[in-house]
Amino acid sequence: MSQILVFGASSSEGYWNPDGGWVAKLKKVYIKRSLRNRDFWCSIRNLSISGNTATDLLERFDNETDARFSAEEGNLVIIFDIGKNDSAYVNKIGHPSVSDAKFRKNINTLIKRAKKYTKTIIFLTITPVDEKEVYHKPFIFTAHGEKLFYSNSRITKFNSILYKSCKEQNVNFIDTFTSFKKAGYEKLLFDGLHLNSSGHDLVFKIVRRFLAQKKYESFLYD
Repeated sequence: MSQILVFGASSSEGYWNPDGGWVAKLKKVYIKRSLRNRDFWCSIRNLSISGNTATDLLERFDNETDARFSAEEGNLVIIFDIGKNDSAYVNKIGHPSVSDAKFRKNINTLIKRAKKYTKTIIFLTITPVDEKEVYHKPFIFTAHGEKLFYSNSRITKFNSILYKSCKEQNVNFIDTFTSFKKAGYEKLLFDGLHLNSSGHDLVFKIVRRFLAQKKYESFLYD
């Protein structure tokens, strides 16, 4: 049996999509495949949590993965939307939530931990935001009463860190940021930050196509 674990924050958890988001769409593909072939079985589990940062994910990654992966299974880890909350400015523009150095360290540590369970790891970049909605005015008040601001320049910097870490450690990397820009990302967002139904559809298509091209779980295509 193959096992796929998806880690991320709100845009992976499926917020703002009545069908459950791109991970739920991917899961439906597996279910249809298993109905056609009773010898086939693949489990896909969405372990994303809204608001998560790389630090948050590190704190729970081993426990979540230990509980689900075993050595004989075809293990695959997909990580998307981790880094967007790290990239935010807190309370005022220019006051970063997480330093570049800390984010780089966290991502490198996360990759090393994931490699304990599987050689097949896929990182997706952070998607762009509509700055009219989330940079020039505060977007979220956290549980601690903090105001968060997001910018594409900061997201681009964090995407560069993701790319470099993945390249150095030979991990798969998908540039969803560029795909969203080409598609006109403003229309793919519900509130300037989170994906709407069209945004989830695009991520689903990108992931499905990548898995097929790399021959990872090639049964994804009918």
